[in-house]
Amino acid sequence: VPDLAPITVGTPVSGVSGTSIQVSCGVTNQGSASAAGYWYDGIYLSTNAVPNPANATLLTAVFLNHNLAAGSSYGWTNSVSLPRVPAGASPSIAV
Repeated sequence: VPDLAPITVGTPVSGVSGTSIQVSCGVTNQGSASAAGYWYDGIYLSTNAVPNPANATLLTAVFLNHNLAAGSSYGWTNSVSLPRVPAGASPSIAV
């Protein structure tokens, strides 16, 4: 079974609401079979200490069409616009 997992996520240390930042990500297939077809990697903004897509804001989705063998990896860089967050919040980016 394929098992895709992020191995690196890169973002600036800080950002300003209404501006764009660059987000980079490396993903590996740690499973025992190839992953083939279309899928997307989501970039989320969370104001929780532990980001969780269930309670985070999807900033964008990076759509992919790959044939990723077991043990292989891929990477991408994408620009996202930062939304406004409540005063005093400590947002973080997750993929």
